[in-house]
Parts: sequence; C-alpha cells; structure tokens
Amino acid sequence: MSDLLSFLDKTTDQTILIAPLNWGLGHAARCVPLIERLKGHNRVMIATDGIALDWLQNEYNGLSFFRLPSYGVRYDHQWMWMNMVRYGPRMLQAIRQEQKIADDLAHQKKVDLIISDHRLGFRSKLCRNVFLGHQLTFQHNNVILASCSTYIQSKYINRFDELWIPDESNKLLSGKLSEHDLNIPERHIGLLSRMSGSDDNKIYDFSVILSGPEPQRTRLEKKLTNLAGSYQNHQIALIRGSDLKSVSTDHRKHIHVYDLLNTSGLNAILNQSHVAVCRSGYSSIMDLHKLGLPAILVPTPGQSEQEYLARRMDKTDKFIMISQSELKAETFDSALKEILRTRK
Repeated sequence: MSDLLSFLDKTTDQTILIAPLNWGLGHAARCVPLIERLKGHNRVMIATDGIALDWLQNEYNGLSFFRLPSYGVRYDHQWMWMNMVRYGPRMLQAIRQEQKIADDLAHQKKVDLIISDHRLGFRSKLCRNVFLGHQLTFQHNNVILASCSTYIQSKYINRFDELWIPDESNKLLSGKLSEHDLNIPERHIGLLSRMSGSDDNKIYDFSVILSGPEPQRTRLEKKLTNLAGSYQNHQIALIRGSDLKSVSTDHRKHIHVYDLLNTSGLNAILNQSHVAVCRSGYSSIMDLHKLGLPAILVPTPGQSEQEYLARRMDKTDKFIMISQSELKAETFDSALKEILRTRK
C-alpha cells in the first residue's frame, strides 16, 4: 500500500460510502486498499452492481452493501462509438438514477464522504464527494470523438468536490490518460494495488486472468482456452472472472481452472506464476507492476484506454502486447517464448 494513502489515517469516525464502477472487476479491486485503510476507524459502506457487487460482498461480508443501477454497456462492436451510441442512453439513465440513490443514502445513513470510482453520477449535495479516476482524457485516433468524450465526462467530474488520481505525480503508469483541464482540487494518491509479493515457488508457466465486459470476456476465454490446450507440457492457471463458484477442474490436467478468486487466492497464483496473460486494464497493470510480474497484454477490442495502455507498456521490458485479432498460435507462442526467455 502506497505511503501516499497515509492521509486517510486522519479520516476517523466518519460514515464513508465507496461506489466502484462495475466494468469488470478492476474498479472494485483497486478500491480494496482504500477500504482496508478506512474500515478500521470509520463506518464503511459499499454501493455498486453486478459482478463487482458479488465479488466485494464475498470479500467483505461484514460491511453494508447497496445495489446501484447498471451502466449496462456491452462491447458488441470493435468500434467504441457504436457501443456508446447503442448503450449511451441506458448509461445516462443509470447516471441519473444513481445520483438520486446517492442523495437518498446520504440522507438515510448520514454519510460524511462519498468516494466514487468512476461512477459519474454518484454524488450528493449532502456530503463531501470525491471522484476516483485515472482516465480523465480519452485517447482515440478520432480526435473529434476523443475531445467530445473528454468534454462530456469533464462536465460530470467537475461537479465533485475533489479528484483522486491513482498514480504517482509523474504519471508513472497512466501517462496521457491522467492529463486533464478539470477545475476541482486534485490529489495523486499513488498506485492502488491489493497485491503483495512473496518468494513462493513457481508452479505455473503462465496464468490467464480474464475480466471485463461481455461478450469480449467470453470471446477471449475461448481463444485462450483453445491455445492453452496445446501446451500440455506447461502448468497453466485459468482464472475465468465469471462468477463466485468454487474451484472447478478442466478435463485437461495441465490447466487449473478457477471461476473467481478473492484477493488472497489471486495473489497466491500470481506469485506462483512466471508470466500473466490478461487484459490491459489499469488495475491489472497496477497489480502486475506491484508484483514485478511479466505479462502478455491483450486489450479489449475497441476500448481505447486499454489499447493506449497496452501500447505504452509494450515499450517497457516486462510487457508484450498482442491484439485480440492477432491472438493466434504462432503469435502467442512467439510472445510467450520471448517473455519466458528474457523477462522472467
């Protein structure tokens, strides 16, 4: 946990409502260091939806939870603007609904502080509101689309009282994503990772960690499962990121399948792995950076943030980027051999 979070130790005896976006598990996972830091001396409650809600309830069964409306965005098309045209109205409706819920909860539970992890509407005039986010400027080949998206998002973020950026002040991992023209006070709170390193023996040649919105999560799972089948002389962990079922067994003995792991379970497997294969979500990159674990990054098609981060990380000595369309036996095998040879 970053020492930059020590400022939270001054926050005591308050009622705090933390609301991560349900966009896979990344936003929920990076809220864990905040929850851990705050729950000892405050009353912490959590509001979210979908798999993020299920996972956090499993992680913190002693806290109070509230269900929020889902933004409901699916990545059906490789062009993000088409996804947003289709699902944008539903997202705007959810933003309006969650603002009313925030007001109701702030009143009923006497909330002192709301920390909204990229839920654009989750704030209340009855308390202090913090927006937690790293993607403050959209990076896209279409400059007009990027500018319009950034402008619309900034209108929402500027309604909060303060901005917390999960990165170092030198933009170590976020790069251009965290550049902004917002007019609210900001604080760089350091990288947020729930992982911790250890000297565990390496068991897995590589671990596949799946996450993110459908149907792209399932499409990537099918591709990687087929590829993993040919590595019979390797030990492989496959974390599906799909639900809260217990450990299941793949019919191929070299593939160890998990549906969804809590923090300690995932931490153990990553420490036992030579290489990770995963999406290039910001939370995943923060975890990999914390562990010093090399990885093959496969950005979600059409998600410009992940594509930008994957290209940025590909220039370093621990990451290789492969686009999902180029994820074939030859390209994967070449990347795996290179990263096992030079980067572990």
